[in-house]
Amino acid sequence: MKQGWFFHLVFLANVFAALALALSYGAPMLSPDDFWPASFFALGFPIVYLINLLFGLFWLICWDKRGFFSLGILLIGIPFVLKFVQPFSGKSEASGSQRVLKVMSFNSHFLGAYDGSQDEVQEFFALKKKKKPDIICLQEFSNYGVRIGTKDQQDLLKLLKDYYQVNTDSFPHMGAAGSGICMFSKFPVVKSGIAEQINPVGNLTIYADLRIDNQVVRVFNTHLKSIVFEEQDYVTVDLLRGKEFNRRELYGIRRIIAKLKYAFRYRARQAEAIRVKQDYCMYPMLVCGDFNDPPSSYSYKTIRGELKDAFVEAGYGFSTTYTGKMPAFRIDYILHDPSYKTLSYQTHSFAFSDHKAVCATIQLGE
Repeated sequence: MKQGWFFHLVFLANVFAALALALSYGAPMLSPDDFWPASFFALGFPIVYLINLLFGLFWLICWDKRGFFSLGILLIGIPFVLKFVQPFSGKSEASGSQRVLKVMSFNSHFLGAYDGSQDEVQEFFALKKKKKPDIICLQEFSNYGVRIGTKDQQDLLKLLKDYYQVNTDSFPHMGAAGSGICMFSKFPVVKSGIAEQINPVGNLTIYADLRIDNQVVRVFNTHLKSIVFEEQDYVTVDLLRGKEFNRRELYGIRRIIAKLKYAFRYRARQAEAIRVKQDYCMYPMLVCGDFNDPPSSYSYKTIRGELKDAFVEAGYGFSTTYTGKMPAFRIDYILHDPSYKTLSYQTHSFAFSDHKAVCATIQLGE
């Protein structure tokens, strides 16, 4: 073992990186209300893991026993890594006579209606026609009680006219005050309602009990709290990426941290409220939506519980579902009952949204 001052210094840095990685491992078990800093480490898990991997490679090249320290902390994280990266495709064919569902979840960003980025909307319509999804969960689309202002939105509703529809406007006390959470199903709706509504006019969660052959399946469609970055926040992000930076930007950094902290806590409360509904549900479940949190987060773990993640089951490669300026990795999900099987998983990008459409083919259980 080398004892030079340089190696001691490297090992000290390695210890700090390992501590950061350990905090990211613990973040899914720690509510942001109890210890919010862990959520920042969860957000940066892929980067922190990569840093520790580089330390491990350094010790390996130097043939130094301290590499066992890095190896140990890296091996602990493999289950976490597989939620971000799938080295082998789990795609498979249907077996048996159970029903196969095609499910789509998409934060459509109102089809670009409010920022002039309506390119590729027709490609999205073509995807819908090609995939022929049985269940579509949209976030940021439009409420039926609000006048549909664009031809694209009108055309999409026409395209979905043969589907059973569930929207916040379906619930009497909501009126037109929802946030574009809606669900379209080829199967009859037995019952529907609001799963959580911590913010009465913002991000929320709805559910629908669908009659699928001889069973009822409960589908949740959620949009957890957004960070709500504004233009000056994105300017700060650009500065942190290597452009000119000075102390005056410290205010911008503090502002971003405050927004993230607030959103972490808010999403945790939403996730806990959804978990209560899940625990009392007597039916097998599907959960779709924009969690605004990565797979290493408390809200993801809380909502997922024993459910299977369609990407983990049948995805391939490094998955990202957010395409905006912030490095948020995978924040849109399709989760399903443990007795179901994911046959395939894909994502699709469109210029009008900062999220990818997530599609999965799922075979129901007995």
